[in-house]
Amino acid sequence: MGLMLLDVVLLAAGAGVLAASVRRRRGRSGGRAWAQEQFSRQGWLFCMPGIGLMLVAAALLRIGGAVDLVALTVVAVVAFFVGAAVFFWGALFLPAPAWALPAWLRPVVARERREVRERREDRRRRRAGKREGAR
Repeated sequence: MGLMLLDVVLLAAGAGVLAASVRRRRGRSGGRAWAQEQFSRQGWLFCMPGIGLMLVAAALLRIGGAVDLVALTVVAVVAFFVGAAVFFWGALFLPAPAWALPAWLRPVVARERREVRERREDRRRRRAGKREGAR
């Protein structure tokens, strides 16, 4: 049994999603405005590549099972779990490590993190001042 239509569709969809996320990650298509919002950033940097990997893995798993290739099946299972981990990292809005961000986006994320840290410290100082004034 060779490739079926579903295998080709899964493989093409997964490759398309991966290609689109790589293109966005490089920062040349559509500018870099999408990276200013955390929701969009998490989606394009983590969720979309995770979905693409899972689609490709599903196609490889079907192909590996049809032609009895154990190595292809193992690669597909590993790729599926890596894709799921990457997807859930983005879906849960976990902070991205610096090595996972494109070089052009690191200063933006560092500035945002610095602003969040300053707001927390300011809030902490205000609360401490209210406590001091209440005594």
